[in-house]
Amino acid sequence: MTLSDRPTELVDTGHGVANELFVETRWWDVLRAAYGFDVRHLDAIDGSGTAAWVDIDDPVGARRISLPFCDLVDLDCDQRAWASLRTSFLDAPHAKLTTSGRHPIVQDPAFDSEIVAVHQVVPVDPTAEPGERYSTLSRRMVRKSDAAGITYRIAHDLDALATFHAMHVGVRKHRYGLLAQPFSFFEAIHEAYLAAGDGAVLLGEVDGEVVGGCVLLHTDDAVHYKFAATRPEYRSSGVSHGAVHAALQYSRDVGRPCFDFGRADLDQPGLVDFKRRFGALASPIAVSTRGELARSPFRDLLVTLTGSFTRPTTPDPLTALAGAHLYRYFA
Repeated sequence: MTLSDRPTELVDTGHGVANELFVETRWWDVLRAAYGFDVRHLDAIDGSGTAAWVDIDDPVGARRISLPFCDLVDLDCDQRAWASLRTSFLDAPHAKLTTSGRHPIVQDPAFDSEIVAVHQVVPVDPTAEPGERYSTLSRRMVRKSDAAGITYRIAHDLDALATFHAMHVGVRKHRYGLLAQPFSFFEAIHEAYLAAGDGAVLLGEVDGEVVGGCVLLHTDDAVHYKFAATRPEYRSSGVSHGAVHAALQYSRDVGRPCFDFGRADLDQPGLVDFKRRFGALASPIAVSTRGELARSPFRDLLVTLTGSFTRPTTPDPLTALAGAHLYRYFA
């Protein structure tokens, strides 16, 4: 989708909030701990804006990214600030920035920009039940989850996160044919957020068996819905809807005025609509690039290895091991 033909409902209405999660230095510490990425940041000369990026030079190719494995990097930056910050991306062999649709880069002719996703947030009313904003379908699916006997619990320990990660590995493999982030990434998240009281694992269970859930992280103004997974045989039982309902109740209980659903790509309209049915408001996310990333033989090998390690017959522990070694190259 080009900037000129994006639908009007994706234009930022001001109802959303900046995604605080990925501009926190402790999130940058997570990237450093899990992948060895060293985040650099630069302030505009007059202090009116900031840019952040990671330089990567590996078998995939040399590239400057703002930032890997982040929905968007919504640092303050106006036109005047961008005029002094843009040079940091002009001298890279290949640069890619994922920003809000209002960032000055989307109007910069030196970059190719495209609206590829939306950032969706749900306002949280501390005095009301979250269900008042739901669509009829979402209400029905939450009731279906209750009728199926699915209960939801909040946990903060590393064992609960490991249980979620094992399910996450299987879901990404069997449903999407993709590798999952390494558990070391989740360990770094646990140390930076959950162990500090700024996050939780929400697990949906039937008779003590985990069938779905999500990972929630706190910043000052929001609870962020960072990862979600549902066992395939329970998808029709409403577990994903029930988990979101429980997560919104949790957001209210911890006093955050915003539930940040994160990014949903426009080529996944079902996901965009799933979040919209909970009352989510959408703002555009743009990807801006400059320079071509050479097609290295390693990139072709990475595709082949991913296909091999995500075959249905491949044991999940082997798939998880492949993710631990290969996932960093998807940055």
